[in-house]
Amino acid sequence: LKSIQALEWVPHVLHKDRDSLEQAARRDGFAGFQIIQRAGDRSVRAEDRREYFPVYYLEPFEGNENAMGFDPGQASIQRWGAIEKAIQSGAAAASHMMTLIQDKDQQHAMLVFVPIMNHELDQAGDKEINSLVEGVYLVEKLIAAALSDYKIPNTIVATIYEKENPAQIIYSN
Repeated sequence: LKSIQALEWVPHVLHKDRDSLEQAARRDGFAGFQIIQRAGDRSVRAEDRREYFPVYYLEPFEGNENAMGFDPGQASIQRWGAIEKAIQSGAAAASHMMTLIQDKDQQHAMLVFVPIMNHELDQAGDKEINSLVEGVYLVEKLIAAALSDYKIPNTIVATIYEKENPAQIIYSN
């Protein structure tokens, strides 16, 4: 069971650096690269904002192409909340369940963001965010893999719900 959808590098990009990052990505072989956001069911060039967190590198690339340039920071409160928590705590932070831009099957996924901080301090004496490492996990497959060593009898039903949204079933055998 493939429970890891992708591992990604997500740089912190200020608006003033947006054009140079997009050009650098094109030079790196990502033709037509731009920072994108969702508009309904399609991707469009991201609106002007103070900062961006675009997916710049990802592995595996195949099957995840639609995530290139995607700014998870603007996509939803869940994603942005996890990013903010990671930056503020300096530690890994996970999102709530969601569906992915690159997933045609609409499986439940969870994003885990790990901040990479600059060593230099900003004017307030705090470390600034440099980038994020993002793990994209398919939750149902992750749970199934974790439980695969246990022989759960057919007479036992195991169901896992989203804590913040109990109506959302994450896994059920």
